[in-house]
Amino acid sequence: NVKKFNRKENYWNRYFIGTKENSTFRLLDHGQGSGWGKCDAIAQDSSGWLWFSSYKSNKGSIFCYNLEDEKPNSSSYRYFFPNGSEYHISVPHVVNIDAAGRIFIGGGKDAEGKLVIFDHNGNPFKNGINTPMYNGNYNKVWDMASVANPADSRTWIVTEKGLYHYQYHNTLGSILTLILDETQEKSTLKATCIEIENTNRYRVTDIQGNLSGDSAKIESVLWLGTQQNGLAQVFTHLIVKSDGAVEKGVVDSIKVYNEAENGLVNNFINHLDIDRGNGYLWLATEGGLSRFYLGHKYKKVESNEKM
Repeated sequence: NVKKFNRKENYWNRYFIGTKENSTFRLLDHGQGSGWGKCDAIAQDSSGWLWFSSYKSNKGSIFCYNLEDEKPNSSSYRYFFPNGSEYHISVPHVVNIDAAGRIFIGGGKDAEGKLVIFDHNGNPFKNGINTPMYNGNYNKVWDMASVANPADSRTWIVTEKGLYHYQYHNTLGSILTLILDETQEKSTLKATCIEIENTNRYRVTDIQGNLSGDSAKIESVLWLGTQQNGLAQVFTHLIVKSDGAVEKGVVDSIKVYNEAENGLVNNFINHLDIDRGNGYLWLATEGGLSRFYLGHKYKKVESNEKM
């Protein structure tokens, strides 16, 4: 089912029920050539291609869909990473695309937990994809979120092992930095999903306030949904070396909001989404939907005269 919340009427509109459709939706099923089964993740890249994860498919872990085909058929889809490939993920759980066009696919619910990162040159349907730039195992990959800035593209990855930061460096290639270690006994968050509230870059200064070389500090405010532990606000920073590579990541503090003290519907959170224009963080929980007020709104300024 697809539902949309109507603010004016305070009502949830249901657009799709079972196999019935209204005029807004098209049903793409097995009879139209896709051959897919369960799909846990969908994303669209900057070139307009739709990417679908494919659950336990021998054809491939992910496929792209040609939006130019109004009536989908077997030639409308192209699969990648078939069974037997070193990049194959049997249970792909999440697909994420960063501002530079890199596509991330992560294995989730089974113990496979592989993370694969790749890109393409504009038309993956005809020309295929480039050799994946990263391939690793993290037990389970739950969720990912990327900064929406092509010039400073960074991605945060929530795994069963912990919270990681991914950077692609033009010289050094893929750099994955562990930020929050979930394998330690003292760790009780057990994060399942993530949203980025904001991120800022500063030049690093010494104790007297003088610039310390060309290194930089990137501060971020992250929100993590957890298993049974509610909502966590994580303040973290990255130290970036003079060559632009991330040297290390540090968690400065964590603040937790839960059902008992803060009125969440449920402490098990499956998904987060930020409504920046209205200043809300939406939480999809095991017990229903919660809305958290961030305390501020984001507004795009078109002219300095309006500031």
